[in-house]
Amino acid sequence: MIGRIYILFVGLVVVSCSTDMGEEEEPVKPKQPARLDVKPPEYNKPDDGDSTLNETDSLGRKIGKWETEVDGQVWKTEFYKDGKLHGLQTQKLDKGKVLETHFANGKKNGISQEYQDGAKVADYLTIYQNDKRVFSTFPKDLAQGNFKKIIFSTELDSIDLKINYLSGKKLYEGKILKKSNIRGVPVGEHKVFYENGQTKYLLNFEKDSIYQFDTKGNPKDTSFFSYEKKIWPVYDGVKI
Repeated sequence: MIGRIYILFVGLVVVSCSTDMGEEEEPVKPKQPARLDVKPPEYNKPDDGDSTLNETDSLGRKIGKWETEVDGQVWKTEFYKDGKLHGLQTQKLDKGKVLETHFANGKKNGISQEYQDGAKVADYLTIYQNDKRVFSTFPKDLAQGNFKKIIFSTELDSIDLKINYLSGKKLYEGKILKKSNIRGVPVGEHKVFYENGQTKYLLNFEKDSIYQFDTKGNPKDTSFFSYEKKIWPVYDGVKI
């Protein structure tokens, strides 16, 4: 009887050792942060060549191009599909400003920007995804090199950002990481471009340095290779 108990005990030890000494489980890999290469939504602009405006379909839903007038002047232009905003909405604001917002199926999707009529760069820009604001910044300050005034706001873990001039040509590109509920921080190398495509500013947020170029791509001063400037945005007191 004692011999049987001994054999049983040894068997338990062997089974236990084979479990502990087996292959180690692979470590769980952390998830990569979500990224969004933001683009305005694609949509088919209604053909209003016959100058028909403010129409509804057989169900009474708004379709096509709609205009709203104030004192005989067009104040708002927008497009509808099946009764829902779908396309670019343009609205005039006070002091000659214009607000443009892209919609898709009744929800804000893509770029919404406020700018002075006739300007090349928007004063303020917000990017939406299904009515949720995912990013905000001040393109005019970015274009002018006022980087310490900029606050990057994002609700995504990270965003590979591309901002355009009002003409559609590239103005700015760089990566933003989420820092808190509403604030994001620029990381790595960022670029500001002239409208002709040449680099205007080259920023490196790891080295905290900035270099400036002219419209032909040449350094703007002789201290180019040693020129450094604190470029991290100042968040305190800036409201979005």
